[in-house]
Amino acid sequence: EEQEARSSTNMALVEATHRVNELQGAAAQFEDKAIEMQRHNALIQENLREEQEARSSTNMALVEATHRVNELQGAAAQFEDKAIEMQRHNALIQENLREEQEARS
Repeated sequence: EEQEARSSTNMALVEATHRVNELQGAAAQFEDKAIEMQRHNALIQENLREEQEARSSTNMALVEATHRVNELQGAAAQFEDKAIEMQRHNALIQENLREEQEARS
């Protein structure tokens, strides 16, 4: 009976050891998979960071370009006003020249 009990206990111990080994293997696979997923997530986060930096840089460039366009539009409006003023002045000069020519003749 004692031998049977030992034999049964030994068999149970062998089965338990086998099961523990299987579970340790599965746990190692899960751990490897978790590490792989962490690396993948880190890459995704890095890509998102780079994308956000690129967007931020693009947005800053767009703000600067818009500011410059506004400045240029303001300058263009000033030049246009100056050109109109010069045309009026030239028209007055031409009118004065015509009047002088008429007076001479």
